Amino acid sequence: MKSKSTISYAYLNRTSRNTGCKDALDLWKRFRAYVNWVEENPVLQQKHVHYKGKVIPYYESKFRPFLKTEMLRFMKINPAVWSGWKQNRLELKEIIEDIENVIHEQKLIGGYSNQFNTSITAQDLGLTTKLDVETNNIGFEEFLRSRVNDDEHHAAYEKRRHRRQSG
Repeated sequence: MKSKSTISYAYLNRTSRNTGCKDALDLWKRFRAYVNWVEENPVLQQKHVHYKGKVIPYYESKFRPFLKTEMLRFMKINPAVWSGWKQNRLELKEIIEDIENVIHEQKLIGGYSNQFNTSITAQDLGLTTKLDVETNNIGFEEFLRSRVNDDEHHAAYEKRRHRRQSG
């Protein structure tokens, strides 16, 4: 019997051929649909409270991080197709980089604000091995503060945001 992941990637291989992206606007609309889905479907974490000697379970909503693999699954795009678009379809290259930057920034800010587990966020963003070299041992949270408050980073973000709103 095939594993679950093999079956889902076989599904993606079949469907991604039929869900080709027409242009950058189409890809951006798909990404916005994914963002809306993420906002409407938070992760539910089960917690417990003790009341009068009984344990009562309840669910707490936690913000769901943007994940590239989850986004591609949502958009029915095979990861190999995504990489191919990034390399071969010049009209999509900029929007793909913007989408990947949005995912990266959301994880970075989520780790900084403690919405996400900072250790997992650091590993996912590839910051764990680089911290000692790049930050002079200032620590992950201090590093994130310096990245979020970086004027050049903010100016580049504002420029991209303005370009999206005007275009």
